[in-house]
Amino acid sequence: MFVAHRLGKNERGGDIEAAGKMKSGSLERSGLTCGRQGPRCDRAAATAGVGTRGLWRTFAILGAVLFIWGGAVQVASAQTPLQYYGGEISRSPNLFLIFWGSNWNSNSGARSEVEATFSALSQSDYQGILTQYYDGTGHISAGIGVNAWTDGSITAPGEVNWAHIEQEIQYAVAQRGWPGGGINNIYLVLPAPGSGYASGFVRGCGAHYFSTAVGSPEAYIGWSGQEPFLGCREADPTGQKRAWVSVLATATHEYAEAVTDPLTPAYVGHNTGWLDSEGEEIADKCSGLNAAPWNGHYVSYLWDNSQGQCSISHPITPPPPPPSPPTVETKPATGIQEGQATLNGTVNPNGTQTAYHFEYGKTVNYGSSIPVPDGDAGPGTGPVTVYLTPNTLLPRTRYHFRLVASNAGGTSYGADQAFTTGVKWSVRNSNSAGNAQVGFWFGLPGETRVSGDWNGDGIDTPGAYNPATGVWKLGSANTTGASFNTFQYGGGPWTKPVVGDWDGNGTDTIGVYDPSAGNWNLRNTNSSGPPDKSFQYGGGAWETPVAGDWNAIAGDTIGVYDKETGNWNLKNCLCAGSPDYSFQYGGGPWSGAVAGDWNGDGIDSIGVIDPAAGNWSLHNTNAGGNPDYSFQYGGPQYQFTVGDWDGNGTETPAVSEANAPTAIEYQLRNANSGGNPELVFESGSPEQEPLAGDWNGDKVTTTGRYERSTGIWRLRGTNQPGIFSATEFQYGGAQFKPVVGDWNGDGTETVGLYEPIEGRWELRNENSAGNPTLNFQYGGAQFKPVVGDWNGDGKDTIGLYEPVSGQWSLRNSNSAGNPDLSFQYGGGAWETPVAGNWNAIAGDTIGVYDNETGNWNLKNCLCAGNPDYSFQYGGAQFKPVVGDWDGNKTDTVGLVTW
Repeated sequence: MFVAHRLGKNERGGDIEAAGKMKSGSLERSGLTCGRQGPRCDRAAATAGVGTRGLWRTFAILGAVLFIWGGAVQVASAQTPLQYYGGEISRSPNLFLIFWGSNWNSNSGARSEVEATFSALSQSDYQGILTQYYDGTGHISAGIGVNAWTDGSITAPGEVNWAHIEQEIQYAVAQRGWPGGGINNIYLVLPAPGSGYASGFVRGCGAHYFSTAVGSPEAYIGWSGQEPFLGCREADPTGQKRAWVSVLATATHEYAEAVTDPLTPAYVGHNTGWLDSEGEEIADKCSGLNAAPWNGHYVSYLWDNSQGQCSISHPITPPPPPPSPPTVETKPATGIQEGQATLNGTVNPNGTQTAYHFEYGKTVNYGSSIPVPDGDAGPGTGPVTVYLTPNTLLPRTRYHFRLVASNAGGTSYGADQAFTTGVKWSVRNSNSAGNAQVGFWFGLPGETRVSGDWNGDGIDTPGAYNPATGVWKLGSANTTGASFNTFQYGGGPWTKPVVGDWDGNGTDTIGVYDPSAGNWNLRNTNSSGPPDKSFQYGGGAWETPVAGDWNAIAGDTIGVYDKETGNWNLKNCLCAGSPDYSFQYGGGPWSGAVAGDWNGDGIDSIGVIDPAAGNWSLHNTNAGGNPDYSFQYGGPQYQFTVGDWDGNGTETPAVSEANAPTAIEYQLRNANSGGNPELVFESGSPEQEPLAGDWNGDKVTTTGRYERSTGIWRLRGTNQPGIFSATEFQYGGAQFKPVVGDWNGDGTETVGLYEPIEGRWELRNENSAGNPTLNFQYGGAQFKPVVGDWNGDGKDTIGLYEPVSGQWSLRNSNSAGNPDLSFQYGGGAWETPVAGNWNAIAGDTIGVYDNETGNWNLKNCLCAGNPDYSFQYGGAQFKPVVGDWDGNKTDTVGLVTW
């Protein structure tokens, strides 16, 4: 079926009336439509009835071509350049000449001349005209392929039409083993002298089209030695009218147009390829010119954009450098809410039309993308900021995303970014280091977290204040999804929230502090409205407000902290004036200030926090001196607050983290190379250290985790997503680092411990609680432990890696002593050692991982030198793991989100 294309005109003047009728977007085979809605009918002086009026004379006057036909002068718009309208062109032409009928054997000279002419085009100055034209992927090539065949199965075809031409092409493809479809495969069919044509079919000396049946451009060339093509004969420079000269002119004409405007059906309804503003093609614009002698042959004139005229010669245009793929950067998500976030990035198209989309999902396999279809970044040469907001995000969920952009130069992938739709709180019920006893989700990134006893029941619950809008959210319980009260109070200069029992009724209510002016506005109810108390105290350097009951008299009062000097000024009233308590405690790195009843005596006192390290120093008196409680809890990614979370009269710490991972995520690959993971699942929490081992001797490595605070091991028997029972037992504690190995060669990997201060190893031959099977000293604090089968005897033994120098010290027995192997490999940025059997040959070898860049360098020997495998997989948010995830006897890499 032929799909209707573009409207247009016969190149020699008047409109060509369609002989056929349009039916469901296709052309009936009973006729031929010339022009942009059907096949191009070219050199149309051959139209039936024209006869000898096809004799043309041409004159060039002021750059325009004058056509003289029977004394009438017509001026072609030859000076209008060709334009590229998009779509496909034949960039690497491969021409197939089909001489249809044995009558060509009686005209073998003409046939040979056609073959010789096209064979001469490759790398020629005539083909050079075409090389200046291009599509989105490059210019037309200077070289062409030429194949020819004479079909002698018939003398000459009869009733030639497009359907028969397609059938002949398909027959030739089958007989000759030609490739058939493809935009670069162009089939020129030359019916033999004596051929007959279907009524109404012929509308020119030749025509080209795109065959959907074959899947390639096609054309036919009429023999001008017979009707209806006698009018196609042209006078050559000798004054003769030779049929084969006209055939050459028409054939090169159709070839050039099929290359630059192949009329592919995918672009029905609008211009594609190279045309001028009138819809004329590269040879149409020169069709008033007779055949031109060229290198001993005859060719059609073609329009040359660079010369601005019809030509038969142009230097070959050097192919431009291949287009560069886009440069892509994924930026952090913004506008994070409980079910929403804006994904951000930049795309530099590097000069080529570029499309983009964001991939996102719960793992680095993503699974969803926006927009659909891709967005348009244009063809510019600078970064374009792009951002989109998915509308399908779940609350309190960890998401990964990246920006992807594509152009003719390739596809580029931005780095993975992650965010969580909400804020995770981790609460302790004692003023000490350790794991959280209560965890829940409340609030959004960008809010200041607070806490208070909002209902007077003696238990503090979370709150959040948006300093930009003054919107408060006060939670009803220390659980995820609990209801909350929301209202507006503050905003603008009132950037600091404060909370206290201002009227002594046992319920905490809200207030705001302007740190520049030192103005306080306090309310006795948790709602919008005017302040119940308003006064000035502090401001300037005293930018941090605090509130507490400093004297055990009913109700909380205020104070301010200078984080630079560590000076405190506390008052026993809600009023301006001089401080009642003034002292120094903190300052420098201790930029965070808190107040609470740390010991349950009914009096609030002060504390300071070093947010970079997560260190707390709490004091039981409102005076200078040494801390009564000193511990580490939290870090730079957290906000800090305090509260009486269990109602026991003592206030204890909490940290809250935007974008906290909800669980450890494993991303495992079955090849030692960059790429996407084959296995992705969640298991454990960030407080647990990831492990990998063959726990049951089935030759497949699965994951586990070790909780250092308790010494609890949890060993998983599958790498499939979901919740599965795990082997769980206690062995070790906070002072140990976990190690895993097959210590006795029975095919099962079991647990072990390394105590870095003394360099003590405690290894067990069972995955259970109990005493160590092997206990010895090897190493010390400067080393990282590493384990592998260094000599291929089936038993894992110990080793040490010094991350500064990259020095390895390996032993072939699990005992104290000197190293059996010692060499340098890695060090510096390569701070994490790994070991595995990378090539399925007996014995483990080594590798190193750069925690910041995610680069891996693996070796197939226990030696110094260059890496055997070097690739990027991971980055700063990951920890590396290694194992034989698919049981093929080769260890490969994996990542754990952290």
